[in-house]
Amino acid sequence: MKCPRCQHENLPSMRFCGECGARLAAGCSACGAPNAPTQKFCGECGALLTSGGPKFAAPESYTPKHLAEKILTSKSALEGERKQVTVLFADLKGSMELLADRDPEEARKLLDPVLERMMEAVHRYEGTVNQVMGDGIMALFGAPLAHEDHAVRACYAALRMQDSVKRYAEVARGPRAYGGSEQVTSVTVASRPVSSTKRSGVYNWPPNGRRCGPGRTVRSSSVLVTRPSWRPYGLELAFGWLVLALGEIGAFEEGIALGCESLQLETIRDRPVPHSMLLIGLGELYCSRGDFAAASDALERALALVRRYELHTSAFPVLRTLGYAYAMGGRAAHGRGLLEEAFAIAESLSHRRPHATRVLEKLGRVCLIDGKPEEAREYAVRALTRARERGERSIEAYAVRLLADVEAQANSTESEVAALHYREAIALGTELGMRPLVARCYRGLGELLRRFGRKAPADRCAALAATLAAEMRLCDLVEDSTSAPTRERPPHLSGS
Repeated sequence: MKCPRCQHENLPSMRFCGECGARLAAGCSACGAPNAPTQKFCGECGALLTSGGPKFAAPESYTPKHLAEKILTSKSALEGERKQVTVLFADLKGSMELLADRDPEEARKLLDPVLERMMEAVHRYEGTVNQVMGDGIMALFGAPLAHEDHAVRACYAALRMQDSVKRYAEVARGPRAYGGSEQVTSVTVASRPVSSTKRSGVYNWPPNGRRCGPGRTVRSSSVLVTRPSWRPYGLELAFGWLVLALGEIGAFEEGIALGCESLQLETIRDRPVPHSMLLIGLGELYCSRGDFAAASDALERALALVRRYELHTSAFPVLRTLGYAYAMGGRAAHGRGLLEEAFAIAESLSHRRPHATRVLEKLGRVCLIDGKPEEAREYAVRALTRARERGERSIEAYAVRLLADVEAQANSTESEVAALHYREAIALGTELGMRPLVARCYRGLGELLRRFGRKAPADRCAALAATLAAEMRLCDLVEDSTSAPTRERPPHLSGS
């Protein structure tokens, strides 16, 4: 008999679960009398017995063990704190039409594999599945486990869901598979300020369709959601984060198209908050591509909106990214000043403090191009330490690459150390799909190896960098790619 709490299979003669100790006897919904697990009708009142287990499996039955351990060992997750999180909703598009003429067992066979793939995508980026709602799920990123890049992780998870469910649908659409029905997911990401307190291990969210007026606060049993005085625009804000995420993985053309299309709509709607977030996302994307002039233009427009409408929450990301764009575009002193201002903001505000890690890495990069390798090394070590403490793997990859660049500028005794850092950053960036970072690491590693007379591996690295630069049209590598040796596609990094 399957335990309703942990789904463990038990012998029919057992009255309690051998895995978690839960009672296996069915309770009568009419009179409450206990009954043997094999009984179909209550021995006390004759009522039909219904399952006393939960509608959905308990979280411990589908949450990976390593993720559950991180949650349990996180002091802040157990005590509760105010933080910004990203809430991801994902459901099966057209599920009503797909399941209308099917019996419950057949419908369950269709839905379960889809839900499993959705949850796997959430867990891959260390999100938490909060609710399973028939044909969809609700997941949290940034709570109970804190991550600086929680919104980016949600975007990565959404993209992975679409890819994995699309592959499953292609297999399921065979001539004998479920009548050839097509299955496609529609993924929506919502990000807004949330004050969450852990109660009974559940994080709730206001029901769908529930609206509130300007400045009104909506309370549920365990989450406080406060809307600012602007009109609701939670979904539109997500496009700014999605544009940023597309830049991180090197899908620049898609990100620019999405950002420009969304900007046209926001210009018509005249809503400064989502407008500024889209400009910030585009600025980050252009920085990832190496087009610092375009990044500066987008971010200066965002800064104008921030000042005009006093958008204090957007000031930090604008200063952080604009400072980096200025510094990399040849205005190092001005850029460093903006980055230091952004770092001061992040350190002074508790909800912004986790975002300071990436600022440290950017400051180190600015110091390196400004001819201050020792300061750059100090910033890189600080960023790497904080990233590993917080589990911010994407920032860890950036910090490791910065260390590699610092060591590559040192004398020959540090060449092997630099090569190790480059290979570590390549491995981590490949795992996370950070193709622009991987391309730049291959370029740096190739230059390092060529400097010390290792021509064959240097040519191979240059070819890999050239291939990626051509595919993504990286502005800072495109000239090198035209003169590179034979082009070669790196493993696991095909496509955009």
